[in-house]
Amino acid sequence: WSLKVNANGIVVSTNSDIEVSNALYDYLRRGLNCAFYQKDCEKIPEMGSVKELAAVDFTTKLMYTHVSSTGLSAKQGCADRAILYTCNDVDYYHLPSAKSDHVFNVLVPQERYFKTHPEYFAQIGKNNYYVRENPHYTTHCLTNPEFLELLLQKAVEYAKNQYGPRRLVIDEGDSPILCQCPRCVAYNKGHDSNSNSVYNFHMKLAERIAKECPDLTLERHSYASRLEVPDNIDKLDDKTMLYFTMGNFRCKLHVECEANAKALDLINRLRKLVDDDPRRMSFMHYSDLRPLYMVKQMKGLSKYGCDSYFFWNYKSFHPAIPFLLGRYNFGEDPEKLLKEFEDAYYGKGAPYVHQAFEIAEVSCWR
Repeated sequence: WSLKVNANGIVVSTNSDIEVSNALYDYLRRGLNCAFYQKDCEKIPEMGSVKELAAVDFTTKLMYTHVSSTGLSAKQGCADRAILYTCNDVDYYHLPSAKSDHVFNVLVPQERYFKTHPEYFAQIGKNNYYVRENPHYTTHCLTNPEFLELLLQKAVEYAKNQYGPRRLVIDEGDSPILCQCPRCVAYNKGHDSNSNSVYNFHMKLAERIAKECPDLTLERHSYASRLEVPDNIDKLDDKTMLYFTMGNFRCKLHVECEANAKALDLINRLRKLVDDDPRRMSFMHYSDLRPLYMVKQMKGLSKYGCDSYFFWNYKSFHPAIPFLLGRYNFGEDPEKLLKEFEDAYYGKGAPYVHQAFEIAEVSCWR
């Protein structure tokens, strides 16, 4: 986007509505010296008697279109589990980006359907159907035509009722358990992946979404049991964005390490599904305690895809990561950003906290 502020007013030139918010929050930092480090730590200078906004004239080109995260309050020990989606992390908590995820059991819940239609759920034995105490992990039979039609109807209904940025993930339960019924095994050509049946559902859903919700973009995650490239389609519909999960990298420090050759080959084969367009390729990473290491990985992956870098704050994470990666995506120096965050967040304890985290960073490099 381009942003110009002078005595005549503010002019923002963008490609989308969400970029207007990003540009104005970016101006709060560049022009007014505001900073949003965490939900419980921000810097908002007193304006005093200022009657005219600071003049700026700049154009911003991001490394990734979106840098987003699920954030947990670090001062609460990451214990509240409240998910805060952010977009570009210009401001850690004011820009919602709801996208959903493992929602099959929300659409066709086991609590309602399992007793009357156990065949809708993953079969793991001759007459043994799989459900979990926590339905978030329940998986289904995607080659059952009756279930598939019900799921598609419910998914379209669900999509129509979503609000906010028009990007949505509609995925199966978060579990490696696959349906082992003869029909699924035959359709997926084995027992190790259900990519064929998952992508078949996705393509049918994309066709209906295009008619019912033409402004909605679907995201397809290459993750867990649906990691392999499907052999039943040549390419995805023109609007689908593809996510690759970084858990598949054996060496998480150096993107192009020879230990990652298999993962990089998979990324290149998956890119064929989106016409080798880096703007439709994204990466999902599990956050950790080394923000500068994540900067290195984020930059290394940008040559393979530039739509989105999404990090899931699972268990432990460094509280600077959302702020640091978000602003690094805007071109700021990561080491200066880390020091700024530590000084603001930890106060007099900043030098000691920095030394503690530096041990993890340095041992990682070695």
